[in-house]
Amino acid sequence: YMHGFVQDAQGRKMSKSLGNYILPQEVIDKYGADTFRYYAIGGANPGTDLNYNDKDVKVKFANLGILWNLNSYLVNYADSSLTDKKIKLGVEEKYIFSKMHDTIKNVTLAFEEYRLNEIPWMIENLFLSLSREYIQMTRQKMDEHPETVLLTVYEVLMNLLKLLAPITPFVTEKIYQELKKKFGLKEESIHLFAWPEYEEKLIDKTLEEKFELMKRIVQDALAQREKASYGVRWPMPKLTISLEDPKMLANLENVIENQVNVKEVVLEKGSFSIRLDTELTEDLKKEGYLREVLRRIQALRKKHGLKISDKIMLNLNSDIDLMGFEDEIKEKVGATKLSFTEKHLENYTKERIRENTFEISFQKV
Repeated sequence: YMHGFVQDAQGRKMSKSLGNYILPQEVIDKYGADTFRYYAIGGANPGTDLNYNDKDVKVKFANLGILWNLNSYLVNYADSSLTDKKIKLGVEEKYIFSKMHDTIKNVTLAFEEYRLNEIPWMIENLFLSLSREYIQMTRQKMDEHPETVLLTVYEVLMNLLKLLAPITPFVTEKIYQELKKKFGLKEESIHLFAWPEYEEKLIDKTLEEKFELMKRIVQDALAQREKASYGVRWPMPKLTISLEDPKMLANLENVIENQVNVKEVVLEKGSFSIRLDTELTEDLKKEGYLREVLRRIQALRKKHGLKISDKIMLNLNSDIDLMGFEDEIKEKVGATKLSFTEKHLENYTKERIRENTFEISFQKV
């Protein structure tokens, strides 16, 4: 199995006279051997010339970084006893597991038929869906049922590593060793696992189609948010979705509410349209300020080198009354004590949020 010639991005033969040649070691030193392998295998059809493009290699490097971020997400948030738990499947889990088993099925067939150039794209589609779709969809579930989310990520990530091991052997082994250490896994190497098997009964193409429609709706609603100059942290009162068959989105209302951050999703029969109500009540405005403040505090914790487990004393001062959210603030930012005064603690900063100024200060307990 091989490509034709490796040419430059414009399809020209590499030569010293043109000054357009690139040594393999240059690419490996910059991006790693796995990135080059991952890019090259999927970069051209068998026997076809490969037009080397540094921008495309950069994208593959960044995408492998997303795979590493999934590992970090697990290691940082999961308990070491996670793998002893059982998953209770919600609609979000059924969706990502359907994609996982479908990917295992298609990748296995592609390997057997020597369609190697198609494989990186199939696997990439799954881990990008896990990161950009499943984890985004389950932000609220992560607060309420973290074990379900983390177990799902673990299960999908482990199968991703097995599928990717022949293509990116170093990255997958490094990630596996992190997981092995965290969860006390017994197998010595990712390369010693059996090839993953798929379960046909868990592949639900109808559900995947529903999620594709939902993603289109969410993107449209987020665009309407942007037009109204409100970020996703600001809760909106209502999203009305008109469809010829509203049943297509039955049981997905809660997922859409979480994705768009609306209090209510209304499904109605009619021509396809999406209408986002952007008129905020005073209570919804307060909730929006709360979400923004929480984000700023978490960023400040990170800036000052605090770990997730570190506790703080916190002081907030502004014209926006957030006293009604005291318990939620303390829980979300790891504060043992919270005050709303003009007194400043050790780490002090002013944060401008829309038309209001918030004075935030805290110190490690």
